[in-house]
Amino acid sequence: MRGMKFYIVSFLMICFLIQAQNRFEFDYARFYNPADSSGYLELYYSFYRPHLLTVNLEEELVKQGKLSIKIVNLDNDIIVVDNDWLMDVPVSEVEQTTNNLLVGQMDFPLEFGNYKVDIFASDVNNPEFEESSSFEILFSPFSETELVVSDIQLATAIVTQSTNEESIFYKNSLEVTPNPSLVYGDSNPVLFFYSEIYGLQNETLEDCIIEQKLLGPDNSIIYDKSRVISGKNPAVVEAGAIKVNQFNSGIYTLIISVKDSDNRISANSAKRVYVYNRDLIDTSTDFASSTLTPLESELMMMSEDEIEFMFETARYIATETEKSQWKKLSEIDAKRQFLTAFWQKRDTDTKTPVNEFKRDYYERVNYANKNYSNLSRSEGWKTDRGRVYIMYGAPGEIERFQNEYYSMPYEIWQYYDLEGGVIFLFADEQGLNIYRLVHSTKRGEINNYREYLKYVQ
Repeated sequence: MRGMKFYIVSFLMICFLIQAQNRFEFDYARFYNPADSSGYLELYYSFYRPHLLTVNLEEELVKQGKLSIKIVNLDNDIIVVDNDWLMDVPVSEVEQTTNNLLVGQMDFPLEFGNYKVDIFASDVNNPEFEESSSFEILFSPFSETELVVSDIQLATAIVTQSTNEESIFYKNSLEVTPNPSLVYGDSNPVLFFYSEIYGLQNETLEDCIIEQKLLGPDNSIIYDKSRVISGKNPAVVEAGAIKVNQFNSGIYTLIISVKDSDNRISANSAKRVYVYNRDLIDTSTDFASSTLTPLESELMMMSEDEIEFMFETARYIATETEKSQWKKLSEIDAKRQFLTAFWQKRDTDTKTPVNEFKRDYYERVNYANKNYSNLSRSEGWKTDRGRVYIMYGAPGEIERFQNEYYSMPYEIWQYYDLEGGVIFLFADEQGLNIYRLVHSTKRGEINNYREYLKYVQ
């Protein structure tokens, strides 16, 4: 009973925070351009106008918000965006509207890779108004025939067949006004949402089924709608609206999914939604257990192929028992639960929302793919050098011998912090830039001193 009271109090506190309008909110969604397979990030923001100070600027009363965005490519540490934007809002304009939110959107084209986004919002005239946040995102490449569902954009309104092409919210004949707060209910009775689905020109696909589902705080299906689409399309828009002002207050999950008629190929995307209806609070609901961790949210947005790839690339650190357990799984939900437990027990710092071990592991996978592919293995993580880099990290030193008269090219990787110091010797035995591990002093790795002497004179 004591635990249940804690959950109730926690949720009531959430409700109170929802009622007290935040000074600044933001959200984002990733989309692709099927024409050239590039990606772009849409960043949505809102300032609460009453919290901005009014000043006299050139004989006009205005409020001034400032937004600073910095985006860093984590793969090469290059800053791709570092700009400030100043927003002047005339007070006369504020007084004429019943909407106290200044809502905006920014688009950033990005190459595929890992990024860190830093956001800083402030009131130009009030040093006490400062909000900052940061998050990391991954833009994964995909082929034109691979089913992919974009992130879901939550909105306060969608105007269909819009002719207002000058609006910053206009796209694909729709005008989508974002809702960065992600809160619905008394204040926003209708949950509007927008997403895009790519890869429908796959020749193996006939009819495809697109589903919209809203899961309640207990993960039961509250809303379920589907449609069938035919024909070959590089991309289609999936948008909708759900009336939520009669739902119990709580944390919901919106899911957009697509699958072929035989249920062989599928992809989905998920988004957390906060519903607050003042008179509809179910105190019997365990709201704390209904929230998704960042890892669970990430897995829920992955297709079955992406789920398989995640474990395949993690086999290097999986135990034999875990490999055996994985083989027995057939349902995608069971695989998601397995991977959640797999990475959680390897999390080196459970106090942070980010699983640093998993993040660092896949940064090494991405590096291996970019740097260690060869003629026999197009995926660098499958090569010997890629495997060693992924398992043990970057070596302390690499010695490269390319033009030795007595041997084919080879490399020696030195790890000074492993077992008191170990080496890995990779040899390009055919001269085709295909390096094979032929000797190592690391326990559990191949040890062939005679092969070592053949190269090291």
